[in-house]
Amino acid sequence: MDLFVDVARQFLCVGKRTKVLSRTVCLDLAAQLLATDLGLKPAVLFDINGASPEQVCHYLSALQENGFLSSALYTVALCGNVFIANLKQTVVHLQGLLLRGNLLVIDVCPSLVQPALFDMKCGGTEDMVKALLNYFTTESVTEQRNSIMEISEDLLQKWNLCTVFGVLLGYPATYWFDEDKGFDNCLSFVPLSVTKVSLTWQTDYGQHRFNLFSFSIPEILLVQAGALFESWAQNLQQQVKTQTVFTELNIFKTNVTLPAVTL
Repeated sequence: MDLFVDVARQFLCVGKRTKVLSRTVCLDLAAQLLATDLGLKPAVLFDINGASPEQVCHYLSALQENGFLSSALYTVALCGNVFIANLKQTVVHLQGLLLRGNLLVIDVCPSLVQPALFDMKCGGTEDMVKALLNYFTTESVTEQRNSIMEISEDLLQKWNLCTVFGVLLGYPATYWFDEDKGFDNCLSFVPLSVTKVSLTWQTDYGQHRFNLFSFSIPEILLVQAGALFESWAQNLQQQVKTQTVFTELNIFKTNVTLPAVTL
């Protein structure tokens, strides 16, 4: 376990006055990557500090070279954000979305009185998923081992990044709004049901509890979203049962109402 901490501190520090990453932060990131490597989620967003894609790539490569992670994981750069993706699982996930349409796309355009669900074909979401699938299955991409996969600006200009994040992270629901009309939304003072999924990882330092997923769905849409959410949760439960690294799966919900929601 010390290696997870040492490698993170070696490669992911930023700034002239380098702040040492805490053991908890290092283990949280390691647990997320192990879960992604096991296929429990397609990808993880690197957001613990401002480390560059190159730093994240070196960090990932070091863990892979030491045998702690498999070669299935890749560093993906997307509009200034960095993901670490399980390429095979991401492809399977995207194919499943196109085959079954099992994604809740929530329209939160500010012109709406309240959020509304719409079909994946609306708002260009289905086309975006197809383009992502095409990108991740091209031969030139699969050959980029130990390098950074960078999604081109040409593709990004056509997509809503908020929607992309939800798709890549494996959420059952993702938000959409018309970026041509601005970046505001209609979630102000709208009651939200926030779902958090946590697991326990037995480390040399004891049991480490971490969040695997965290996402929200407007309460007004819970009835419509119920069947798809339950299917997503059951599938996750089955996936967790196929591995032995993590235990104590917990899916719990809380309700929040905020004066403003930034997506």
